Amino acid sequence: MNMNTISKIALAIAVAVMSVIILSNHKNYSSKIVSNLSENAIESIKCKVGPDAGNAEIAREYLNNKSFYDAQ
Repeated sequence: MNMNTISKIALAIAVAVMSVIILSNHKNYSSKIVSNLSENAIESIKCKVGPDAGNAEIAREYLNNKSFYDAQ
């Protein structure tokens, strides 16, 4: 193997590791947001985005309309 091939493999591994870390942090962040919401806010959000909405969708909707849901 030459250095160019080794560099490409190392870069691919680094990108894969960083992707896993970023996705893991995003999942944890969404879970923390949802765990701090009231049941009323979660139900309101699920009515708007759908009953099968996951934490990422609920967190996104909440952050986009935070003042509305905090007033409930």
